[in-house]
Amino acid sequence: MKILNTILLILIYNTSFGQDTTMYLHSWKKPNKIDKISNDVYINIDFNKNDTLNKVYPKSFGGVLLYVLKDKIIMSIDNEQLEKNISNGTIIRSTNYYSLHDTMIKKSNLVVMSEKSDKRRLIDLLKNTSSHNSFLDSIRLSKSETIRAIDINSINTISYSKSKKITDVGVFITVMSGFAALVVAPLASINYKTGNFSQKTYYSFLAGCGVGFAVGIPLSTIFTKNKNYRIKEYTPDPCDNNYYSIHTK
Repeated sequence: MKILNTILLILIYNTSFGQDTTMYLHSWKKPNKIDKISNDVYINIDFNKNDTLNKVYPKSFGGVLLYVLKDKIIMSIDNEQLEKNISNGTIIRSTNYYSLHDTMIKKSNLVVMSEKSDKRRLIDLLKNTSSHNSFLDSIRLSKSETIRAIDINSINTISYSKSKKITDVGVFITVMSGFAALVVAPLASINYKTGNFSQKTYYSFLAGCGVGFAVGIPLSTIFTKNKNYRIKEYTPDPCDNNYYSIHTK
């Protein structure tokens, strides 16, 4: 349900603001290299360290990318890690998780709108948003805890896992092979008339499961890539220029 509502939000953004729902990452090291992150990808963001005392700052967000502005990105987050530096040098860390139950309680939350009138007001609000500032004002007025506007210059790294559809096939084969080895093989090896256990049948099943593992595990890992981007909005030092900058289309 939460995923469906997030998709609804993305469709609303697309209708209201065009197609700027893709993040374009330009490499400083290789000017012609541009990677893209679409709004159906779950990403993790780590922020630049902040040394301000006695104030809580986010350390990281995890969630779905919704929209990209010139100097901000909009995310629907489901968790955040927070830090607070106090005067004696101690760092206090905490984590917030935003579950479906939490969002359903808050009628002002953008992710779940249970009443049709609330949905209608949200859509009208976004359609009437014609500028950068009014878009951000719309987010602030919604009083949402899960929709965040994030300054690009505060981002240290962006990471996510990217997998092809064949990865799902590999996971399925691996899970079914494990189920067959643990459940099917022992049951199929019992002679229910005599009560005897056939090791030959059992090892034959295990051999087949071994083939399943040999196929499934590589498929589920080889075609999954972990992406990690270090972000800088200005040209990095020449000795360490493996950074990316964030752009809209």
